[in-house]
Amino acid sequence: MARIICFGEMLLRLSSPSRERLFQSAQLDTNFVGAEANVGVTLSRMGNDVSMVTVLPDNAVGNACCDTLHQQGIDTKSIVRQGERLAVYFLETGAMIRPSSITYDRKYSAFSQAKSDIYDWKALLNGADWLHLSGITLAVSEGAQQASLEAAKTAREMGVKVSFDCNYRPSLWTGREAEGVKIIKEVAAYADLIFGGDKDVQLLFGITRNGDNPAESFQRAAQEFFKQCPHSEYVCSTNRTVLSADSNTLAGFIATKDSFAQTKSWDLHNIVDRIGGGDAFAGGALHKLAAGATPQAIIDFAVATSAIKHTIPGDFNITTEAEVEGLLNHSGGDVKR
Repeated sequence: MARIICFGEMLLRLSSPSRERLFQSAQLDTNFVGAEANVGVTLSRMGNDVSMVTVLPDNAVGNACCDTLHQQGIDTKSIVRQGERLAVYFLETGAMIRPSSITYDRKYSAFSQAKSDIYDWKALLNGADWLHLSGITLAVSEGAQQASLEAAKTAREMGVKVSFDCNYRPSLWTGREAEGVKIIKEVAAYADLIFGGDKDVQLLFGITRNGDNPAESFQRAAQEFFKQCPHSEYVCSTNRTVLSADSNTLAGFIATKDSFAQTKSWDLHNIVDRIGGGDAFAGGALHKLAAGATPQAIIDFAVATSAIKHTIPGDFNITTEAEVEGLLNHSGGDVKR
């Protein structure tokens, strides 16, 4: 299996229980999460050797976060312990016509306050096969941006492949939209594997989307990524239709410079928790790509991995490769005896 380094911020997720409004009652559920860590959990549970690089406060909260990563088989030896607080986000889970809502509280977190020179990327990437980065981290701080760029550059110099999820979050770039576009393009230029679709290409390169033909629109977007990002070999994206907070359809696309594949459309009803679904998709795709699978096998597995995530509370996708393969080979839903 592959040796994979994930770099990004960890957060404490505080979510209202039983689809209540936020603070409707005096109780909140807690989970330690993070876009890159979510990907790492999927990869680790599928047998890969995963290390998390981040900054956590040296206190009880930071300790608990480390323990959570350990429980998922993720190596935490490269985590820097400094600063005073862990970032937080509040989740109100939607229902029917009421969408889910996220409120971030990330300012002055230990990760955002860290300088880029605390990371020795040559040492951290030694022996690695892949480095996984996300556009969410680029929005956190100038230090996080610089660290991500240095990590991507060093990976290329060392022959370590780079996986990058564009992950543009408008609420994190308010008032800095032009900065966000610039830095996402800079990091994507180093990536071998890009998670992004027609919405990202419209944002980054001004290419008009075709909402009436998602497959054709994705293929145009993928070719633009290949044109603009010289190291890119694969582009992946989900294609989600939101019918309600409880009911979505989900499919996936993958392209190389000379091929295209797509999945069937999965009907996801009575969704338990869709947060982290994109990260599960990325983890599933990276797992199969690192194993040398064909594009069709990669994208089928990635979407099935994401589909399972929609059945699991919390950001982490608590699943296995065997469970995903079982879902692909059977309809699922019946009791296993």
